Amino acid sequence: MRQLNFTVSKDSLEKIKSIYANYIVDLQKENTYFLATKNAVKIAVFNNGNVILKGNDPTNDFIIMNALGGNFNYSSIGTSIVGDTDIFGPLVVTCLYLKPSDYEYLKEINLPRVDQLTMQDIIRLAPDFSKRFINSMTILDPVKFNEMSKNDYSLNKIKARLLNMMLIKVTAKLNYDVPVLATQFCNPTNYFNYLKEEHFIFKDIYFDCDAITLNYSMVVAHILSTYAYIASLHKINKQFVSKFKRGCSKEIIEQLVNFYHSNKQDVKQVAKINLKPANRLNLKFE
Repeated sequence: MRQLNFTVSKDSLEKIKSIYANYIVDLQKENTYFLATKNAVKIAVFNNGNVILKGNDPTNDFIIMNALGGNFNYSSIGTSIVGDTDIFGPLVVTCLYLKPSDYEYLKEINLPRVDQLTMQDIIRLAPDFSKRFINSMTILDPVKFNEMSKNDYSLNKIKARLLNMMLIKVTAKLNYDVPVLATQFCNPTNYFNYLKEEHFIFKDIYFDCDAITLNYSMVVAHILSTYAYIASLHKINKQFVSKFKRGCSKEIIEQLVNFYHSNKQDVKQVAKINLKPANRLNLKFE
């Protein structure tokens, strides 16, 4: 069982109470605003704004309550997957921890919102962030990606497996529980089905299609993943004297086809040939 302790603004108490109205079990205890139980998570909200969540998976309620209170500066682990929509280059997965004091630093340097980040920002910030903040990262090069795909690993299964590995690795560096946010790339039920053969599974994750807008830990993780991807793609371009670009557009497909005809034996070193846009080409390697 996990426990999360935190504080919300008193102004948000009534709003939070309305969200949990159907799950309230007690309103009468001294100093308690309300007690509730939802999906096996015990919730205690106090008149002073203190909140205690107890259960196996309390993160969803934690994120909801903090969002309702307008608080986004809490300890959290953000996650980022980059390269999953790029034919060329690796697949990068990063999990990164931020504590409340880290937000002050990010405000001091005026960290841009994710929709305002430029490549210059990423190149400038990533080297410092990788040393300053606790994180775990894995870079799956095209060769290993293609090997896993050949062994019946779908893209989502590969992403789930790598994300789970990095979450276990980064949480091992902490001595207390913190919420984990992740951009939803598949149904959560399918996500955990992909992991049923794993010995250790990190389960308490808040999945949201817009998770990157909820906390700076997501933005910083995205910066590290993008930087690592760009650096890896640059090495590939240098090694093969090419100018492979990001994405899977018609132009990128043409790059892949041209490289296949001139360097067939090296295609699997530079491209994820089992991504759908590339797989449709039905390139022959035998």
